[in-house]
Amino acid sequence: KIAAATGFDTRVSVLGHIQRGGSPSAFDRILASSLAERAALALKEGLSNIMFGYKAGLVVAVDLQDAIQYKKTIDPSLFRLASVLA
Repeated sequence: KIAAATGFDTRVSVLGHIQRGGSPSAFDRILASSLAERAALALKEGLSNIMFGYKAGLVVAVDLQDAIQYKKTIDPSLFRLASVLA
């Protein structure tokens, strides 16, 4: 109906990766695999209460207590913008 009424070609698009920002890049895949590997090795070693992140090109372990100690604030104008666009 849209094509007939407007003359524009239309097609169905299943939102998935498109909606979430596109297909993962090679960097995304390598980072996810590196973090997963470190998490699996930590579990195998019996470690707990840690998380892994990426800092200065390296996968690093962060103690969960240290991670939650620092709070980041949200810029109110960006929060407002996100609510407008949502």
